[in-house]
Amino acid sequence: HSDSETVEVFSPATGWHKYSVEHAELQKPSGLCFDPYQMLLYVADFSNCGVFVFRPNGEFVCKFGRSSAGMGEAAQLWGVTLDEDGFVYLCDAKNSRILVY
Repeated sequence: HSDSETVEVFSPATGWHKYSVEHAELQKPSGLCFDPYQMLLYVADFSNCGVFVFRPNGEFVCKFGRSSAGMGEAAQLWGVTLDEDGFVYLCDAKNSRILVY
């Protein structure tokens, strides 16, 4: 696997661990946020125009979003955040808009 197919997780007790992630092909991560209620990490990817979701141990959960200018689609993601109700907000730099999932 190349480094773009791995997630590296640090544990104060055991140090660094590298996990293979076959379905998450990160190219240019451009933002991340953590949902403490669901214990999920959201990673926006500028090149893949999607959001990858992981568990704290590095396990890949899913990816959502795709590259386009259509409704609900993004062209260049630059940041991701969550609100208290669990909505995911994405900055779509190329299309000059905010997407809400």
